[in-house]
Amino acid sequence: MVGEKINIRRIKEERVAKGFSISEMSEALGYQSYVAYYRKEEGQRRFSTNDVAKIAEKLDLDLDKIFLDDKLTNR
Repeated sequence: MVGEKINIRRIKEERVAKGFSISEMSEALGYQSYVAYYRKEEGQRRFSTNDVAKIAEKLDLDLDKIFLDDKLTNR
């Protein structure tokens, strides 16, 4: 998983579809403010490995659903 690209669009789509706000996701990841999560979801900052694990748990997603498939991104 190290070095794989995170599908931030998928994370956002799943978050919205499941009715979670940015503030709720921020709280689930232990952030004191929604801004840190917002910046990561917008691609301005990177999600850590711990972030990805917590996001997968909160959104009830398999980890492989959060990463982009290199076969699709390296064409």
